[in-house]
This record gives sequence, C-alpha cells and structure tokens, in this order.
Amino acid sequence: MELFELPNDIQNILVHTDVLRGMKFPVKNKDSFLDLHHKFLLNYVHGKSMFFPSFNYSCLKTGKYHVEADEVQVGVLNEYIRKKKEYNRDLMPVFNFVSNIKDNYINIENNDIIDPFGRNSTFNFLNESNSFLLHYGSNFNSSTIIHFIERLSGKLVYRYDKEFSIDIINNGILKTVKFNYHVRPLDFKLDYDWSKLESDLKSQNLLQEYKFGRSQILGVKIDHLVNYWLEKLEMDSLYFLDKITKMNVSKKLDELGTKFELKHFE
Repeated sequence: MELFELPNDIQNILVHTDVLRGMKFPVKNKDSFLDLHHKFLLNYVHGKSMFFPSFNYSCLKTGKYHVEADEVQVGVLNEYIRKKKEYNRDLMPVFNFVSNIKDNYINIENNDIIDPFGRNSTFNFLNESNSFLLHYGSNFNSSTIIHFIERLSGKLVYRYDKEFSIDIINNGILKTVKFNYHVRPLDFKLDYDWSKLESDLKSQNLLQEYKFGRSQILGVKIDHLVNYWLEKLEMDSLYFLDKITKMNVSKKLDELGTKFELKHFE
C-alpha cells in the first residue's frame, strides 16, 4: 500500500502521533529516533504548517497553566517538538497545541471565559483554514476534534459544562480565565463507537489509510470530517456513542426529561 499524498490546497496539518506505529526508523538513541520522525513529517507535509497536541490536564487540579514549562502529556514526539525554537505553544489551557505557524490564530485575554472547543479555539481555526487531520501512527480514537464537532452541532446532551478558574503564565505575564469544559458525567460510563466512526468514514471515501507492517497513517480533510459528522449528528444526536452507552444515555435522558447537567451528577 502506497503512502497517500496530502491534497495540494491544504494549508495546515493537525498531527496526532504514536511513533511506535509511525514509519520504521532505527533506534540509536531517543533524540535521534524522534528527530527522524520529525524530519519525515516535515518532508511529508512539504512546507505546510503543522499543529501537534501539547495537552496537559494538570491545570484542572492546580489551577495554573505554565505555557513554557508544562510538559506534554500526549506523546513523546510532541514533547520533543515542544522544545524546538521554531514551534510556539498557544495559551489555551489543557487542549493547547504547538505549531510552526506564525499567525496568532486564537486570542485569549485576562478575565475571558474560554471554551477549548468553541469559536475561539484551534479546532475552529483549523476547520476554517483548509486543514488536514493526520494520524501518524496513532489510532483514530485519539481524534480530539470530535469534541469540537459535538459543541458545534448544538446537540450535545450527554456531557455538561463545568467551569474552572485557571491562571495562564506566559513569559512572566499572568492572565486569569474561566475555562468552560464540557466534561464526561461523573460515575457514568461513556464510550464512543470508534470502530463504527472509522468504518463509516472509509465507506464514504473520506478517510485515507496507509499500512505497512506496524506502520499506520490515517488522514482526512478536516472540513469534510466536520461536515459529515454534523450531518450524522443532525439525524441522530447520539451517533458517536457505542450501543451500550447509547442505550444507557437514552434511558437517563428519559429519566431526567432534559439533557445532562452538572447538578445531575455532581
């Protein structure tokens, strides 16, 4: 199977990584191994801007997000790239990204109420700027953009908003924000049907795939993904959920007579 080419009109690439299932490279030492993966991606995207998740969930407990110091909790390659001077990290708590784009694609000011999956988010910027979702070795179930699409649909009934006060420290400047995060319901099992979601995208020829041995690369145009999933959610607001979760959510919604809210679970 040949490695698929990225569409010529793409400007930005959102890259989820798992180097153990990326391209096969020799392991001399950790840094050289990660550097080979990074150089492969640079060559593969042909000068397009890349965004790597640099998620760190600690601030939900500590109330502080140190932009320059907080380590990436979602991949060794992403943490390696975070330290490179040509990449910058954005100010969004928890769901932040490192990128080599020069534009200020999201704006966060002191005392803002911010939504990591809202209109002023990296996900929205990528959706509106001709971008591509690339899973470099990672499984499709790490597609965090699903939460942006849930929010965008206006039909999210099985998560609820929870607000956190977070201090953002960047270059010695402090900004305090209210972080509005739609969370999983406490003590309620919530699973997505990732096999179905991936299969449906392939059946529509939207999701491209490369496999060779342990190596796996998946890709889809972000606006195509967003539009397709919005259509599916319009027909069924519980489309993302697996069968058991869907049944349990439907039962709970009938019991409550309304969508899930914080007061129902916490």
